[in-house]
Amino acid sequence: MKHDNFNNNDLKSLTEVFRQAGAIAPEVWAKSQIEEGINQLGRFSFLKAITSEWLKEDDLNWVDNQIEFNYSRPGEPSSQLTHALKEMREKNVSKEAIIDLIRVIQFDTLFHVCSIIDKSIEADTPVTNWSLYELDEDNNPKDSLNELHESLLAFDPSGKEMRPR
Repeated sequence: MKHDNFNNNDLKSLTEVFRQAGAIAPEVWAKSQIEEGINQLGRFSFLKAITSEWLKEDDLNWVDNQIEFNYSRPGEPSSQLTHALKEMREKNVSKEAIIDLIRVIQFDTLFHVCSIIDKSIEADTPVTNWSLYELDEDNNPKDSLNELHESLLAFDPSGKEMRPR
């Protein structure tokens, strides 16, 4: 659905919004929103928010930081991460391999969540009809956010869309 009421100034200003928000290829996002009527700014904003803690593949200090941070909190939820990381390091698993493992698990989890929201996979739950919406200033549903799983790879902080090192 093309929106004829948008002009080149709208495209320029929307492109700048995407650019300021850190989008790669901001003009592609903006053009798609204007020409196809897809709420790309909402999609981009949600995906950016859920991927903000996506581990960077060169963040090798993460392994040591997690061991140190969680070691002082045994018995807490997720504290088994400390023991798993320590055991992997004792068995000479490289920090790169550990980071790759964590990153893939992060991606798979986010992809699954996006796919459930998008209804591209079925959930075996009593309620299966839901949607994610951008809200207006009065907190009423404004525009639905769809096909999130299709754009998730673009948010890989390595820029390689989860391809190997």
